[in-house]
Amino acid sequence: MTNDGSTDTPHTAQILIVDDTPANLRLLAEILSTQGYRVRPASSGRLALKSVAAELPDMILLDVTMPDIDGYEVCAELKSNFDSRDIPVIFISALNDTSDKIRGFDAGGVDYITKPFQAEEVLARVNTHLTLRSLQKKIELQNHQLHQEILDRTRFEAELKMHKEHLEDVVKERTAELNIAMSKLKNMSMEIVEKLTSAAEFRDEDTGEHIIRIGLFAHRLSEQLGLPEDLLSRISPAASMHDVGKLGIPDSILLKPGKLTEKEFEVIKQHTLIGEKILKGSPHALLQLAAEIAVSHHERWDGSGYPYGLTGTDIPLAGRIVMLADQYDALRNSRAYKPAFSHEQTCDIIINGDGRTKPEHFDPSVLAAFKEIKDDFAAICGSFA
Repeated sequence: MTNDGSTDTPHTAQILIVDDTPANLRLLAEILSTQGYRVRPASSGRLALKSVAAELPDMILLDVTMPDIDGYEVCAELKSNFDSRDIPVIFISALNDTSDKIRGFDAGGVDYITKPFQAEEVLARVNTHLTLRSLQKKIELQNHQLHQEILDRTRFEAELKMHKEHLEDVVKERTAELNIAMSKLKNMSMEIVEKLTSAAEFRDEDTGEHIIRIGLFAHRLSEQLGLPEDLLSRISPAASMHDVGKLGIPDSILLKPGKLTEKEFEVIKQHTLIGEKILKGSPHALLQLAAEIAVSHHERWDGSGYPYGLTGTDIPLAGRIVMLADQYDALRNSRAYKPAFSHEQTCDIIINGDGRTKPEHFDPSVLAAFKEIKDDFAAICGSFA
């Protein structure tokens, strides 16, 4: 941490490595030190907790199987402590079952690397999560600044009640200043949205134009549904962040060229929960909507979706909108496991079903809106040709 409490830049960050095997400690220390990271080793879970209590690191690389307390217990204890709960924890373990990885995420880990690991993978994951943590710190700082602005305004208005006959011009001046400050804050928030979205694009080069199209499709559907203006202004950038949780999915699964196994698909499903974890907790309406979309855009009207199997209107409306937009774009574009379908074929599959996709998967009102404006979707796709 720097003196003002902000996170160090990724390649000067301090990283705590926890592993009971000296060879692993040496190898990880060498990999990270060559990139300028400051490395602290710990050979057991208890020593790791003492080290964190003495000085907070910027990140922890944590083994699971250790003789005193295992990595899951260490992570859970860190997350229960106010001072250490926000430190990103990446598990590095030889345990490679899906249940082990899910347990790691449930304990509070942000990522899971399977041994034997590659130096390039370790460095890419570490840099990605340090960058993401830095962006989260910026959002927290902006929230604090906004809160301070609100407190200042509240105090000022109390003074106005006592002296309003003399201070009308001052009220106008302060209101203008506050509007400027909030405008700047909004611009900074949008910059962070763009960086979060870019981070997801970096993991999977096929998603770049995809996330832009999803935002445009979601906005057009929302217009057709007659959603209020404040929601319309947020739906497109929020929808563009629907897959930000893929930052937490291993490259070996996310970038696999062939069909996923059942276990691999269970890991992929976790991107909805990871995305919600990344985005939730902010007072900003845009990020609140983005978190809602991230966790719900794979739920289906008939309850056959994930991660929770929600049905009907229990699924947030924004999630129902993005679910159809995402389905349309997935069908229109080629993947390793399927060719691209034409607009006509795609509309037929969505409206009538093809065995995998059924009309029952979609909110009837959203599906009806799509039928009315489906040619607008084709025009949006055509603009990316």
